[in-house]
Amino acid sequence: MSSKDSDSIKIVVNEKPITTDNTIEESPILKPAVKPTDENNSSASSVIEFNDYPNEVDNLNEMDLKEISQLKSPNEELIRLFRSLTVLTPVQVRVIELRYLGLLGSYYKRIIYIDILHHFTRTFVSLGSVIVPALLSIQSPTSPQSTSLYWITWVISVLVTAFHNVITIFRFDKKYFALHNTYEKLKSEGWAYLQLAGRYSGQHPTDPKIHVIPTHKNQYALFVHSIEKIQMRQIADEYNGQLNEKQHLQSGNPNGIQNIIGINGISPGSPPQKNNTT
Repeated sequence: MSSKDSDSIKIVVNEKPITTDNTIEESPILKPAVKPTDENNSSASSVIEFNDYPNEVDNLNEMDLKEISQLKSPNEELIRLFRSLTVLTPVQVRVIELRYLGLLGSYYKRIIYIDILHHFTRTFVSLGSVIVPALLSIQSPTSPQSTSLYWITWVISVLVTAFHNVITIFRFDKKYFALHNTYEKLKSEGWAYLQLAGRYSGQHPTDPKIHVIPTHKNQYALFVHSIEKIQMRQIADEYNGQLNEKQHLQSGNPNGIQNIIGINGISPGSPPQKNNTT
């Protein structure tokens, strides 16, 4: 027998039948049992046995037989989750349903028609601005279709100008991005509160050493306050857009418009005026 066969090791695993018991077994304890070998007999092989080797419970078939419940609408699922929070009072749950879920539904409906108006008007203006020069280039005075092409070009150019003015007046593009941004913030805030993550994890916003055990009850006030801040920020951006633009232009001047016009309507750079007193 060669030297390779004499040094071989045989491993025997004690197999157990698969049981249907769903109890979790303790961590396995490996008990190596090495049989004594004859030192004089170099051809004898060492046998190592591992006892109490656990078999994993296969519950895949059991999970496959269970019926999967269909998900409802996102708002209905959120209502079910908020109602399942037993630490909150019925009044607190009702406030969340009326205010938070009401805002989600309202923004979702607004997003639907804003998306339609935004994409339709932008697409029509973009295509119309390309079609009008193309129709003008193929017009010919001697062509019998020149009159119809002329009126078609005129109508398209008028519609392009009208849609462009409508976009400018109602600010569909700004509302499109603002509503989507606010809606996603509201959804993220609600899921963070349900999961007690982010700002609802019990960590102090300014002092990281201060940490409390987070619960839905002690984080309720912070959640409703965050929702109101998001809503008020959206209202300020939507209805005070022009005022915010003026404030942005004057952000470099701490004293506002008085630094530009001066006190009593006198510019700071103008020479002093003489008082016309008699």
